[in-house]
Amino acid sequence: MSVSSRLGLSLCSFAFFALFTFSFSSVSSGSTWKKEIVDSSGDVGLYSSIDTDGSNHIHISYYDQSNHVVMYATDASGSWVLEEVDTSENWKKHISLAVDVADDVHISYYDDSANALKYATNASGEWVIQIVDSGEDVNVGEYSCVAVDASYNVHISYRDVWDTALKYATNVSGDWDPVTVDNSGDVDHYISIAVESSGTPHISYYIGGSDTALMYATKASGEWQTETVESTNIVGKYSSIALDSTNNIHISYYDDTNDDLRYASKGATFAWTTETVDSDGLVGTYTSIGLDSKDNVHISYRDATTENLDLKYATNDSESDDWETETVDSTNNVGTYTSLAVDKSDDIHISYYDETSDNLKYAEKTEADDDDNGDNSDEDVFFHCFISTMWNGFGLRP
Repeated sequence: MSVSSRLGLSLCSFAFFALFTFSFSSVSSGSTWKKEIVDSSGDVGLYSSIDTDGSNHIHISYYDQSNHVVMYATDASGSWVLEEVDTSENWKKHISLAVDVADDVHISYYDDSANALKYATNASGEWVIQIVDSGEDVNVGEYSCVAVDASYNVHISYRDVWDTALKYATNVSGDWDPVTVDNSGDVDHYISIAVESSGTPHISYYIGGSDTALMYATKASGEWQTETVESTNIVGKYSSIALDSTNNIHISYYDDTNDDLRYASKGATFAWTTETVDSDGLVGTYTSIGLDSKDNVHISYRDATTENLDLKYATNDSESDDWETETVDSTNNVGTYTSLAVDKSDDIHISYYDETSDNLKYAEKTEADDDDNGDNSDEDVFFHCFISTMWNGFGLRP
């Protein structure tokens, strides 16, 4: 099916590339993670965002910094195929991807030279690009995050730098309709969106300045409402939001004061509950959150401790409901731009950037890995990742 209002302002050609991947396994905390390089053709893998379709095929968007190209990778053919989405001679950043129920791909991103929020989709069979929102001399569209509801409507959250505001755009009406959600404080970076199947949006974001806080906004009542989730210490950076099967809210985020990974949750009639997930070193940047079929929480994040620089993973999928953490990848300086989600089989999939080798990498753990507690090298590999593309500027941050 098609997404409403796909009149592209510019049509971008794309090319296909064959890729030989390198895979290896490591065992940590009693489970096996499979890892492989998806793309190594230059400085690639920044802003990775990954999702799976109804057949568990993998779809990843990311940035080729060497050539300033928005890239897309999929294994739908049985092996990795790479496409160029936007090859315009502009810097791009904050790339986010979502797949709808018809298996069409939707990508939002910021075009630095055009000062614009852009959107691309392959729903027509080729990439069509639109400008969603723009500013003449200021940045509009940073920290974009995209989601699609059950009616194929697209929802994008992003930042307006000039007004230091949280903005939101949707094509529900047939045309893009950008609105300001919150300009009451210094809306900074780290914006994430999730939508109910009905289209109700939920957004987590960070307020900077003198009154730092993790914030939450929703249009569940028909009008935009915002509230503070946590304001003790400098908290809320690298937020990532997800909804469970009953639309309860789950947010992972970073406590900058204590260098901890934090987690917040809220039901429809309950107050926010917050807790520390991991405090072992400088942990919790580049978080990404997903939920399985039993509403267990899964989080990918970075261990930026100087002697580590690893990709880590946490879950409360245990009989005691305690958080379990483990290192996924400790080879090279890895774990920035993580993106996680859980597929229909409750397999865990993470895409991330290898800063040492400038590669896009992926890690996966299947349910069979947990059941067998051993090697799963003969099984098919599927990936799925929750959207989370938080970055401050062009310099890599810990």
